[in-house]
Amino acid sequence: MSRSAVLCSMPATGHVGPLSVVAGELVRRGWRVRMLTGAGYEAPVRASGAEFVALPAEADTLDSIGAGERTRGLATINHGVEQAFVAPAAPAGQALEQMLADEPADVVLHDMTFLGVQTLFSRPRDQRPATVLCGIGPAGFSSVDTAPYGLGLVPWRRTVPNRLRNRLLYRTSRVVLRPVHRSLDRFLAEFARDHRQAARREAGDIAGVGVRPSTARWSRRQPRSPTSRHPLGSTTSTRTSRSCT
Repeated sequence: MSRSAVLCSMPATGHVGPLSVVAGELVRRGWRVRMLTGAGYEAPVRASGAEFVALPAEADTLDSIGAGERTRGLATINHGVEQAFVAPAAPAGQALEQMLADEPADVVLHDMTFLGVQTLFSRPRDQRPATVLCGIGPAGFSSVDTAPYGLGLVPWRRTVPNRLRNRLLYRTSRVVLRPVHRSLDRFLAEFARDHRQAARREAGDIAGVGVRPSTARWSRRQPRSPTSRHPLGSTTSTRTSRSCT
């Protein structure tokens, strides 16, 4: 029996393109591959040999972000990031869960901004497939020696001024993106609560005891050494340790 993979991609050319290459290679090696992404990317997905699965309309919104009248300010920055990445996460996660319920997979591969995959981490490891982050963009490391991800600032040659600058930038970014961080926290907490309740009900039916699955924990504190970091915050979960580049 062939192995099975589900690939999850945000609906954007720079995300679907690289993951379609991964999908094509898996197909060439004899895997059964399904790819979850936006409706506008059906052609490249099918060209890779993978089965195309469309995101629900409420999760297929990235291409429309910023298409209207442009505004400025901190509220606009937070609203744009939230609408682009956080708002689609819940419906995308539900679509992924339904795919796996309909047909289990050996592994789920996803790009770094497909936040819907976080729903899987609220379950114990033996109750979900292996999950692999595919590095399709610049590595999002955070460190006292580097500026926050996405700013494009190179380190200064002198260590002390460089670290002082970076510390100030990290503190500023936490303030600027606080509304997005809170929105993301609410999303993670909601899915964690739903899965804990479902697990308790199931465990109560079987053994009369409650089960509390561990959940992915997000921290925005500045680490002393590089760790995996998402543009919206660093993750301290140990369940996303593997990556493909």
